[in-house]
Amino acid sequence: MKRVVKGMLLLLVAMLLFAGCSQGEEEAEQDKGTSNGQTTEEQGEDEEVIAVAENFMDQLSKGLYEEATELFDETMTEQLGPEELEELWKSVQDQLGEIIDYEFQQIDESDGYQAVFFDVVFNDNDATIQVTLDGNQQIAGFFILE
Repeated sequence: MKRVVKGMLLLLVAMLLFAGCSQGEEEAEQDKGTSNGQTTEEQGEDEEVIAVAENFMDQLSKGLYEEATELFDETMTEQLGPEELEELWKSVQDQLGEIIDYEFQQIDESDGYQAVFFDVVFNDNDATIQVTLDGNQQIAGFFILE
């Protein structure tokens, strides 16, 4: 039994050392880019992703649901057509009011998806909206976070 525990501990230590070494290599690679760890190409991609998300926000705030759904990926298109998006958005407006203004907050990347966060000012309340895009810069989801 002690042998198994000792072996598992050695394996755990080896994994931690390996993870620490690879993290150092990733940080060194990031330093080769621009000052914030991104290459110029990555910054350009982020700008494009932000532009798509801002376009979606503009269309929602103007009630252009048909145009907004044209930005959806296949799964979103199957789940949420223009009529359903309008119904959903009107439900949001019933709770929070009309959009007065929104401002880009940040972008996070995870598992090939980019989540763009906006601080949104509504008539009755403020919220954060997350617009998630896939690798093809199509909207794969959006969420209202309060």
